[in-house]
Amino acid sequence: MKRILGHFRKGICRVTACVCVLANLWPGMPVVAQEEEAAMGRYLETEVELPEEFFIRDIVRTNEGSLRIVGTDADGYAVYDSGDGGVTWEKGAELLNVSGDDYFLSMILNPVGGGAGILLEGPEDGAAQSEADLNCSFVSFDAEGNTQKTPMDDGIGMILRFSGQGQLLGLSYNSGVSVLDAVTGAVNSTITSGTVDMIGTCGNEALLLGESELLRYDMTTGEPIVRDDALDEALYAQGGSYMMATTLGASIVMTEDEEGRLCYSTRSGIFSHMMGGSVVEQVVDGKLGSFSDPNVLFLGMAVLNQNFYVAVANGAKTQLLRYEYDADVPSTPQKELNVYSLRESDAVRQAAVLFQKKYPDVYVNYKIGMTGDDGVTASDALRTLNTDILAGNGPDVLILDEMSVDTYVRQGLLTDLSDIVSEIQGSEGILENVARVYESDGMLPVVPAKFGMLVAAGDPEMIASVDGFDSLADLAAQAGVLATYDVVSMGEILYRNCAGSWKNEDRTINQEKLSEFIRGVNTIVRAYRENASEKTLEKIEGYQNGLYANWLMMDTYSSVGADDISMGIISLLSDTKVKLGSLNSTMAYAGLCSVNQKTGACKTNLLFTQQSDVFIPHCVMGILNTAKEQESARDFVQYMLSYEGQMQNRNTGFSVNVKALEEEIYTNTYGIADEGGYTIWSSEIDEDGMIVDVELTYIWPSQEELDALYEMAKQVSVAADLERVQHDVIIGELERCISGEIGEDEAINTIMQKMNLYLAE
Repeated sequence: MKRILGHFRKGICRVTACVCVLANLWPGMPVVAQEEEAAMGRYLETEVELPEEFFIRDIVRTNEGSLRIVGTDADGYAVYDSGDGGVTWEKGAELLNVSGDDYFLSMILNPVGGGAGILLEGPEDGAAQSEADLNCSFVSFDAEGNTQKTPMDDGIGMILRFSGQGQLLGLSYNSGVSVLDAVTGAVNSTITSGTVDMIGTCGNEALLLGESELLRYDMTTGEPIVRDDALDEALYAQGGSYMMATTLGASIVMTEDEEGRLCYSTRSGIFSHMMGGSVVEQVVDGKLGSFSDPNVLFLGMAVLNQNFYVAVANGAKTQLLRYEYDADVPSTPQKELNVYSLRESDAVRQAAVLFQKKYPDVYVNYKIGMTGDDGVTASDALRTLNTDILAGNGPDVLILDEMSVDTYVRQGLLTDLSDIVSEIQGSEGILENVARVYESDGMLPVVPAKFGMLVAAGDPEMIASVDGFDSLADLAAQAGVLATYDVVSMGEILYRNCAGSWKNEDRTINQEKLSEFIRGVNTIVRAYRENASEKTLEKIEGYQNGLYANWLMMDTYSSVGADDISMGIISLLSDTKVKLGSLNSTMAYAGLCSVNQKTGACKTNLLFTQQSDVFIPHCVMGILNTAKEQESARDFVQYMLSYEGQMQNRNTGFSVNVKALEEEIYTNTYGIADEGGYTIWSSEIDEDGMIVDVELTYIWPSQEELDALYEMAKQVSVAADLERVQHDVIIGELERCISGEIGEDEAINTIMQKMNLYLAE
């Protein structure tokens, strides 16, 4: 056998299917080898440079032994070839008779040449279309880019896959799995009409992934093939499920290597298997690369010269990742860096992925206190964490979002990060009003990596009047000023603005300040209800009963940086004059500026009730004095604060790194044209029960507007207090008060009793 995978050829012990797969999939199973037993050789991840402005949709290894990709470049849909493993690319063909307004819902390459896709044809003359008017076609194309279109009725839900021999398999929501004509898309034969989530091929086999098992069929005869026990166990041993692919990607992708083995990628890594054999080998551990990023979806995969090429989508961008064997790197990282947060953070998860690529000798073990799957409360998780820290088993890096920074500072558990921040300040710049907000007596125990700003946006005169609870109650009493959505969420919105002002020097809660908050929020909601129409009251009830998705149900007010301003911008064109909430991106700010350009009546100010200049801290990082990997921990914090680390995640707030922040604010990376181009629609029901369509075209802010946003970022200087246990107690009693279950005095007294008991523990 000419080709033997790297783990085997380099002398690493052969393992059975169960051990090989489960050792890497089982949650919490260690991956760090003992240093004295360290074996050498591992597949390392690098990113392949794609043609300029290229958005990849699929990749194959051609029968001639080269790589071929398909997607869009600056000129439209095109195919590129590489004969040197992705080092250089040459355009092979442009797809003819496909306009720039057309979009391929599914687009794949045929290893024997050409390809196919499901094309959603754009509206004529830019006219809007309803779903019923969408026109779908099956499109095949040859190596020269010549296309043939065949109209179809069932295209929107169809997933396509080519086998290595050029047979075409189609999965439809309505008609199951079929073998299709590769030119016209016509059904040649039906394999099954049953429910299937995803499809793949290997040789002449159709591989159908269901909810709990893998089905094998002969694509020529349509007959079932005996179960592959090893592969079935590998795919489903951990309760794996494989959602149906969308235009954004899939949760699994399959291909064949040069020897006919099945190779597939999931979030757990890259695997290899000879169909019918007893071994499934994990070639790449997903925890040590980009696959562990929760935003990654798979687009395509190819194997060439024992290297693995995986095309992925990550948010709005696509990447081609190459996994190449390096005999001089330890087979498993020799250092383990433990990072802990109360709830999962995409920003931390993505940083861990990229940090591991930069430091291949370090494995980042990211631990979550509250997964949401086990009923663990915040107080339970914190109690366990603190016990581990006292026992010397705490993490290296602590992400203190929703935790009490003051508690860990008072106990002297955190190291000084001043030198790290000063180094960033001297090279790329740091927003000191945010980064140094927790500094005391010359010591910086923690530093936020990201932040959001609490704002009031809308009618200039109205937002200028907002200076406390009474002014908000006055606005609430006026019909069509505050959004019902904001009123239902008023306790959450204002909590972030106020909670930091409630602590006495002994860490107890100031009852007078708390009382002002409880009574103030209750007054605002009551004023809104008393002046609301019957339909508005029904809408409030709908939010409270869960009939509409709302901010409270999402439970993302702090840990992932919920950008609640962006969730209701379009309402400023219909039934709302003032929006309240957190502003976390220039994209959301562009929406507010676009409203202003359309109406001339939308400005944005920092919100003030009990505090002013408040920001939402995200990814608040600290290093424990007891950290076993102090050097790696400092490298991780520095990476999170670096321009490179900050620019990898734009979904969790603004950057504290000045170079990154200025690019976020002043560089139009969202593709918003200066004169419009990105449009959102909403259908609102007016007071007469009529449906009113509302449309907003986003326009990139003017220089003056961008300068105003930057000035707000430089002005905020007070970190919101988002301690989870306190939040849950106060918001819980506030909701009971607003609903009329208890009175204001009872709510205040209950909160004081519960918090005093908690602080005494």
